[in-house]
Amino acid sequence: MRLSPLPLTIVLLISMQSTAGAQHSAWLTDLAGENSGHTTAHFLTLPVNATQLASGQAAYSYVSNASDIFQLPAASAFFTHYSVTASHLTWLMDLRHEYIAGAFPVINAGTFGGYANLLTAGDFGPSRDIDEHETSPRYGEFSIGATYARQLLYERLAVGTSAALVQSRLDDIVGRTFAASLSGMYRHAKFHVWTFMRNMGPDMTYTATPEPLPLQVGLGFKVLPFQTEAQKPRPIDLNLTAGALKTADEPLLMGASVHTTLLSIISARLGYEYTYGKDPGIAGLGWGIGVHIKHYRASFGWKYQNSELGSVWGISAGADFYKVSARSAEDLYLLAERAYRNKRYRRAIAYAKKAVNLNPNLWRAHALIARARTELRKSKGMVLAVVYAGNLKGALMETVSGNRAGGGLARQATAIKALRKQFPLTLVLNVGNNLTRTSAPHKAQLIDMYNKHMNFDAVALGKGEVDYTAAHLESNQKHLSTRLLCTNAGVTPGLKTEATKTLTIGSYKVFIAAFSSACAAQGDRDLVGDQLYRLRNAFNSPQARESDLRILIVDDTWQKAQATIRQLTKADIVICSAIPQQLAAPMSIGQSAVVAPGDSGYFAGRLVVGFDENKKIAALKNKLIALNPQVLPDPEIEASAQTASMQAAFAHNDIDQQELKRGSIDGVVVFVSDRKGVPHIYLKVIAQTAEFPLTFGAGACTRPRLSWSAGKIANLHRDANDKDMSLRLMDINGKHAETVFHAQTISSPAFSADGAYIYFAASHRKDYTHLYRLALSSLKAEPLVEWKHAAIKDIALSTDMAMMAFAAQHEKKWHVYLASATGEKPLRISPMHANATQPHYSPEGKLLAYLTDEADMRDSKDLALYAPATGKSVRITTKANVQEFIWTPDNQSIIYSSGVNLFDLNVYHLQSNTTTKLITSATIKDYSERQPRLLQYKGRTKIAYYREYPDGERAIYWVNADGSKDQLIVNSHSSDWFE
Repeated sequence: MRLSPLPLTIVLLISMQSTAGAQHSAWLTDLAGENSGHTTAHFLTLPVNATQLASGQAAYSYVSNASDIFQLPAASAFFTHYSVTASHLTWLMDLRHEYIAGAFPVINAGTFGGYANLLTAGDFGPSRDIDEHETSPRYGEFSIGATYARQLLYERLAVGTSAALVQSRLDDIVGRTFAASLSGMYRHAKFHVWTFMRNMGPDMTYTATPEPLPLQVGLGFKVLPFQTEAQKPRPIDLNLTAGALKTADEPLLMGASVHTTLLSIISARLGYEYTYGKDPGIAGLGWGIGVHIKHYRASFGWKYQNSELGSVWGISAGADFYKVSARSAEDLYLLAERAYRNKRYRRAIAYAKKAVNLNPNLWRAHALIARARTELRKSKGMVLAVVYAGNLKGALMETVSGNRAGGGLARQATAIKALRKQFPLTLVLNVGNNLTRTSAPHKAQLIDMYNKHMNFDAVALGKGEVDYTAAHLESNQKHLSTRLLCTNAGVTPGLKTEATKTLTIGSYKVFIAAFSSACAAQGDRDLVGDQLYRLRNAFNSPQARESDLRILIVDDTWQKAQATIRQLTKADIVICSAIPQQLAAPMSIGQSAVVAPGDSGYFAGRLVVGFDENKKIAALKNKLIALNPQVLPDPEIEASAQTASMQAAFAHNDIDQQELKRGSIDGVVVFVSDRKGVPHIYLKVIAQTAEFPLTFGAGACTRPRLSWSAGKIANLHRDANDKDMSLRLMDINGKHAETVFHAQTISSPAFSADGAYIYFAASHRKDYTHLYRLALSSLKAEPLVEWKHAAIKDIALSTDMAMMAFAAQHEKKWHVYLASATGEKPLRISPMHANATQPHYSPEGKLLAYLTDEADMRDSKDLALYAPATGKSVRITTKANVQEFIWTPDNQSIIYSSGVNLFDLNVYHLQSNTTTKLITSATIKDYSERQPRLLQYKGRTKIAYYREYPDGERAIYWVNADGSKDQLIVNSHSSDWFE
């Protein structure tokens, strides 16, 4: 944590004074000064310039130059120029007081200064010592100090401090000490206030007895009756000053002064200072004049002390040069922004206003002022946020159109929940039209659940809900149990409606009505000629008239909505729930402000209503929140929406989910796609040309593995904000998804042939890898193999479930190992000097194929076969650079992807020991053929694979086992592939 040096200095000085000056600080309450004579170094209490002399020290009106830093260093924080000054005062008894000072402001750092203060005696005349010998005594006192001041609030509040070395010489006796001061000043356009404490420090010792410094405290107040915020020069200016000064052992001084300036050149001042306990008189009266031409200035001051001592006078001269540039508009905006972040909204407004004064086109500052004012109103309960969303038109999941992606119930829920937290007073509306006539009952159930889950203050009825109900009325399915708002609804079969709603939110009463053209005049003959009859009556009701805010939700085309609004002038806010356009800036129609969120659920709206003290609308600010991929979906709503959408899609495509789980439906492909921005897993049923997303959310889902025996799909998942990985299981139709294992890394999930177990490798620490077996019946994982300083991947299981093969890296080489299904006695089967990976058992389990770089140590892998019965290996390709491979169901062929720059699918025939290309083409290929997969479709074996193009795009194809009918089966205009 970084600490500013100024507060630390202040704490140090106060601590020092509380100990060193405790013995005489009580004298400050002695207003009559009955303890006079106890302090020393009184030259520290003398005026240091002609202006101070004329005005009186108690009512000293600072002059904004280096003369100020001795008594009031805080004033220097507002300096805009380098300033130097020198003064000479002829004091009582021919004492001479000299003062010289300089102050230097530094942008964003503060003002630094230094001064020297000297008091000397005149000619003492003939003098003698105690022995009557003639002598020439020496006398002199001085202080040398440094000052620092800084603004705490720009152009408003400042503090300053000083530290000085003090020396006093009385002939041959010298005393030294340290003195410090603290001061503060607040400036307003019409008045200035300041205070200070000076001469704090250790006592001074001449011989043996310590003597305290003349501690001083003062308070001053200046009134500027003709000044404005703009601070423009005036022909004649005037200010009045009053103040009080108390020196520890001296009487209280009170004073007042008047200062006038003509044409900013000639100045005159008159001051009077009264000593507490003395009879009023002309003693303490002073006057002075000054001149200021360009950078130079001079002044003269005179003061009448009393009849015994007479008067004193002084002159001062100085110069101001090198104007330090004021803060830029951008600097002030940054200060305003920082104040806003710290929730100091009034300060943020003040800084932003100053930025706007310097640059009226700084629109960010204008916007910040509006935001800060809104926050101030919020803190006073004078702001109500109206959050509205809807018009999904059946698009309950994320939609993708060209380069536009987003929307969906889950993102809408996230946005609404976040907006609710931002405002203490919030009204949340579902404006309707979330269903269509063709929406499946699963989607209607989801919408009903969503309305209850989000606890909307009102849910409007739209044409979509009317059409859906009409389409499903004969089936008597009561899916919409939520009571829907529609003021002009007659008897609408199958729907529960309410005409209006009146809510109390904070101290505000809100009236809500809704109009739907789909319900106009239904079941009521009196409404046929006037569809707005009920609506007019509603807004003329006592509930509406007594409300502080009246809202109307209109479900109609834009042209008809405008006509409806013009005929109804008593709605403060109108939300158009059915139009495709977004109205981000409120549109004025009559006395109403009209907004709209658009359609397809791409936006949610937030209309901030600011009220004045009389509960009248003072300001409106609308914003549409884009529900794009940057808005993370609400997990609970997304899971429900995903399930409902999939059930609806299965029903729409006449897919029996029980048949799907049993594997009775052929032509089923599980693949990975990045169509939502991150990899997710999809299911395609080729016969129905239907695709279904099985996973969702912000995290990446990869490595899908399907087991018809288990009726499950396993996959790996890595959340966007989690460094670890998860192993997940779900039904083939996407239901009952759950995380079954969590680790730092997980790889190579593989089902046993009977679907009872899933094997995988996982690492919880960098130096250990475990090979696990998880029972699907209990979802408990047991470690089978534990190796230190090794990695495990590529797990393969024999069809009789007796043996297991896997690849493990040890001492920088990957090798293939065989073990029992429970991991006992792993045996390396690949050559020691070569890498070997990707073991795969043949369907009958008599052979094990794997990849090895034995023929070429430059990572060009070949196929090798291992016979567990004989323990012999044979390499069947040479420098083929094989990438992936699969066995054919008849155990007689291996289909593999290989090549140099581009990869082709090839077929190795075991009986003839020959290789042929699977797919031949008359044209030159500009793509690679990767990751072959076997499919059964209508009694035929198909090989699915994905094409990878040079630009990185991927698409899924399939081909007959003889290489004929090469066809595209998945093309989402994104990348789709197998893993």
